Amino acid sequence: MSKRSMKKLILSIVFVACLVPITVLAADVTVTPQNMEGWFVKQGNKNATGQITAVADDQGGNGSFEFHLNEVTNGSGAIFQIARVPAVTPEGVTVVKVDDIEELSWSFMSDTSGSYGPKLKVEYWGRDRLGNMHSGTLVYAGPLPAGAGWHAIDVDFNSDPWWSTENDDESETHPFAYWQNLLSGVPINYLVAGIGSTSGNMTAATTHIDYIHFKEKNGIDDTWNFETGGTPPSPETVVVTPDDTQGWALKRGNRNASGQIADVPDNHGGQGSFEFKLDGSTDGSGSIFQIARIPVLTVDSIAGLSWDYKSDPGNGAYPVIKIEYWSSERHGSLVYIPAPASNPGSWETVTVDFDSDLWWSTELGHDNQRTLAEWQQELGGILVNYLVAGLGSTSGNPAASTSYIDYIRLVEKFRGTDTTWDFEGKGELPPPVDPPIPTLSEWGVIILSLLLTGYAWFWRRRESVI
Repeated sequence: MSKRSMKKLILSIVFVACLVPITVLAADVTVTPQNMEGWFVKQGNKNATGQITAVADDQGGNGSFEFHLNEVTNGSGAIFQIARVPAVTPEGVTVVKVDDIEELSWSFMSDTSGSYGPKLKVEYWGRDRLGNMHSGTLVYAGPLPAGAGWHAIDVDFNSDPWWSTENDDESETHPFAYWQNLLSGVPINYLVAGIGSTSGNMTAATTHIDYIHFKEKNGIDDTWNFETGGTPPSPETVVVTPDDTQGWALKRGNRNASGQIADVPDNHGGQGSFEFKLDGSTDGSGSIFQIARIPVLTVDSIAGLSWDYKSDPGNGAYPVIKIEYWSSERHGSLVYIPAPASNPGSWETVTVDFDSDLWWSTELGHDNQRTLAEWQQELGGILVNYLVAGLGSTSGNPAASTSYIDYIRLVEKFRGTDTTWDFEGKGELPPPVDPPIPTLSEWGVIILSLLLTGYAWFWRRRESVI
């Protein structure tokens, strides 16, 4: 094949990779407290609350999402928002751009005064097709129907006004089609539903939203219906072996310690578990060993957490779970504060009580101890980098010990999963896998960059050989 033909082939592959449509059928999706179908409480909420409640919608459903603003007179604002990555398919996350959106609509019930009603927002981040960088949120600024009862907003892209936080000027409104042209090619981070403002005084109000509809030109066509109740996610037990680690890997920073999947029977009939060994170093440099897995969830989407442990028979030390979180504003790890082992050397179970068991954050120090429910309220929709299982400390002289962990269970509302990891076999886990995961809107840019980088490298390599 000639050099010219090869170039055309590679450029064609890049072009097609960026244009291949996603074949996803229209779907009516029921969102419940048991399975939030990807919706989560967004970070930054204050002086307000929100939850799915048994307030019937206008289409035969028995629930809706409720926003409640507290009265604010000191100018600090009151706001509550929920958000979702716009396109999460069974195959993973699909990048959707601002100019891909074809339809937006929602139903809402205003407060009794008719002054407040929830709106949709589109949060974006990335470069447009000309290479200009953009970061902001498009906010619906059209009139909301007043009066009691349910109302519907079906966005007219050519007339309904929107403004952008990127300009920081609410008075500069344009139809959505205008913004699509200006922001052509810019990826969407989140589809947001919310009420209130981050500043100013607020009157107490209670409103509801339901039947959020989002359609984009590549095939995503979803309507989310909020309902009470729901079916808990089906539990799934996943076997982790040295040959099939199910995403578990060593974490960076391990020292003066070792760990592996060992042929030490668990208390469920399995023949393996994960072993942690601290060597008892006395030079003050610490002794720690951790394993981790990159999940797809937010801090506030964790709905259940438990694990089995076999403590050291001498000193009762045993591994605990940590939740490492990260955002541009806050980052650290929530660390479970263990109670003493009841029967050292034997298998026991920790089932986290979200309202009583204490955790501390490496961001704020060991003295800042709160329940997981309190941390969830504070950290909200911050993404979780790692789910960590570990033993030891990065400083001091932890005592020599050998202990085990198994049957790590995580229930989460982001995708509605209930997963237990059972360690079996014998052998080590692979080297660390590094977060942070690129923001979901960056994937398209990254994939294209890798393709183009590979293309450039290929021709530099080829030309150096020729």
